[in-house]
Amino acid sequence: ASCVEPKAAGSAPAKKAPKTAAPKKTTRAPKKDGAEEAEAGEVAKKSEAGETPSAPKKAAAKPKPKPKSKSRPTPKLTKEEAKRLLDRGIKVVEEQGNLKKLKGAIDRCKASTNDPLRQQAVIMEEVLPMAQQILSG
Repeated sequence: ASCVEPKAAGSAPAKKAPKTAAPKKTTRAPKKDGAEEAEAGEVAKKSEAGETPSAPKKAAAKPKPKPKSKSRPTPKLTKEEAKRLLDRGIKVVEEQGNLKKLKGAIDRCKASTNDPLRQQAVIMEEVLPMAQQILSG
């Protein structure tokens, strides 16, 4: 016994119905009563004016505060003040004893490895603190 139904003589094979997409469901917000509409209007007006609405939004997340730096804040300098400080720093570094000390440290750092990236890292670890100490004194 066969499970397939016999075809009727002279009939065309049955075509499958094309698949159609299910209609999209749309949801509408429930209608607001007069008081809710007035409040929504005020919030919209405040947000257009750049004010913070009095009612907190449920979906909005609070921005995270920036972590405070342990170092002191950077002073604001005028162009003239910055130039004067740089000129003074260059004079201190170019003094014979300081320049010789810094160049010697750089040469030792470069001789410690053949890898240029490691050389830069060693210079930052060794020479930078030395230069900061020279300039702060």
